[in-house]
Amino acid sequence: RRHTRLQGDWSSDVCSSDLSAACWGFDASGQLGDGGTTNDSLPAKVQGGLAFTAISPGTDNTCGLIASGEAYCWGDNTFGQIGDSTNNSSLVPVKVLGGHQFASIEVGQGHVCGLTPAGDAYCWGDNANGRLGDNTIVSRPVPTLVAGGNRYTVISAGFNHTCAVRVDGVAMCWGQGSNGQIGRAHV
Repeated sequence: RRHTRLQGDWSSDVCSSDLSAACWGFDASGQLGDGGTTNDSLPAKVQGGLAFTAISPGTDNTCGLIASGEAYCWGDNTFGQIGDSTNNSSLVPVKVLGGHQFASIEVGQGHVCGLTPAGDAYCWGDNANGRLGDNTIVSRPVPTLVAGGNRYTVISAGFNHTCAVRVDGVAMCWGQGSNGQIGRAHV
């Protein structure tokens, strides 16, 4: 089987050429999506029968996109990072609410961000240090538009911060900057 994307943190997740998803590694929060919480050293098929075109694992949760651009997340949901308007964790994929279609999705530490095909950035989950970019520190259990009216070409959700590249090539970062991770006003 040919794999199209491999990524990992505490767990590893892969999208295969047949669009099935499999995950392995640490599973204390159900982030492998196989319906359980047992660590796996071999790939475990993500439950739900969804065909993922992209997948992004984090420390405690994982998200993926299907061909329509709809997002699904699973695992820990302490801060609403699954995006289903609750704080209920899930051992299997749950559809992210809001009706958004995403071109990309990135899981950070307790938060998730996605870019629409038009370049709008949405983030949800833990908003400690303002990592969601909505000019608040209020956690959001559904996708929330990043403030500023910018369009982006790429986004990366980090540990306590988020960075994105605007369509004009300027890098923008928000969230915790105590270690210099958000740079200065513009990079």
